[in-house]
Amino acid sequence: MHLVFSNRELARRYATVEALQAAPELQKYLHWVRRSRVERIANRRRRE
Repeated sequence: MHLVFSNRELARRYATVEALQAAPELQKYLHWVRRSRVERIANRRRRE
C-alpha cells in the first residue's frame, strides 16, 4: 500500500477496505491476488 499511497492519502481517501478495493491504482494488483494462491505477500523494500 505504502508504495502506491502516502499515509495521508490512505487516511483521507482510502479509510475503508471497500475504498481500497475500488482504488484504480490497485486494480492490477488485486486482480493478481484474486487469481493467485498467495500464502504470504512479502514486502519488497529493503530493510536497512
